[in-house]
Formats: sequence, C-alpha cells, structure tokens
Amino acid sequence: MDKLTEFAGMKSHFQKHLNDPVNWVAFIKEHNMGLEEQQYWRDHFNLEHPFEGEFEA
Repeated sequence: MDKLTEFAGMKSHFQKHLNDPVNWVAFIKEHNMGLEEQQYWRDHFNLEHPFEGEFEA
C-alpha cells in the first residue's frame, strides 16, 4: 500500500511539473520523442497540452 501511495504522489508531482509548457518541451527534447510518444505521455499524465488538429474540451 505504501508503494501505491508513493507512486500516486510521484505521478501527481510529474503532472504538475509537466503541465508547465517549458518543462513539457524540455521533457520532449530530452527524450527525443515523436508525436505518438508525446501523445501517450500527455494522456498518461492527463496533461493540458493540445496537439494541432485536436478539439479542446
């Protein structure tokens, strides 16, 4: 149970960190991500970064 709580806290930390556009771009460049991988991580962390051609809710 402690590991789950620790992971949930880390995910929240990464979500807050990566929602900043500057940190998001640095994350993409550091890991040399393609569009599909960017979309995967955006969705995984539930980030607020729309991609061109997507509808914003």
